[in-house]
This record gives sequence, C-alpha cells and structure tokens, in this order.
Amino acid sequence: MRVPAPPGWERTGSGRRFFVFPALADLEGASPASALDRLARVEPKQMILTPDAATATALADALAIAPDDRYTAQSAQGLEPFAAAAQGTLLAAGRYNGMDLAGNTCRTHLDHASATGAGSPASP
Repeated sequence: MRVPAPPGWERTGSGRRFFVFPALADLEGASPASALDRLARVEPKQMILTPDAATATALADALAIAPDDRYTAQSAQGLEPFAAAAQGTLLAAGRYNGMDLAGNTCRTHLDHASATGAGSPASP
C-alpha cells in the first residue's frame, strides 16, 4: 500500500523518508534477517537504528556490510563522513534525536530497536 502525499508536501523542506520497523511488519513467511537484508539494499545509503553498539556491529556483520561502508555518529567527525559518502550504512546505536540527515543524505531508516517503548503497539 502506498501512502498518498499530503497536499502541499512539495513546498516543505523536510523531504520524504522510508521508515521500516521489521519487528512490526508482516513478512509473509520471510525471515526477519532476509527481509532486513533486502531492505538495506534498496538505496545506496541507509541508517539502521539499534538499541546498542554490540547489536549494531552484529547486525552489520550479519548483513555483510563492508567495514569501509560502516559509519557511526560517535566518530570524531560526526555525521560528515556518512553525509559525504556515495554509499554506506549509518549504524545509529541507541540514538536518533539530533541527527540531521536532510535532503538525499539518507532516505532509508531501518529501526532494528525493540518496539516496546511507552505507547508503542508492543507495550503491555
């Protein structure tokens, strides 16, 4: 299902993003790992939000993301190396707030974090 663009969206400066929450998706029989692998290859650049650095590294290893294509927000240069790269994966361990990924910097955001926060569908 495609969500229609709201009226006047072309006049806003925020752009469009594709957010994926694998834990909430109906994968139609596909394994979460294979679905995430396919989604991570839709665009040349993507951000994967994980709950911690160990999960980010394990996921990057499982997806066979080359070490030269891995970026983190904890580097001394911040997001600049990822923003300047033609391709790559930003491994955002335990954070998302405050990161400016405007324009074509990154349009695919994969949320590999647990969807059990307050008010989320998985919350008791």
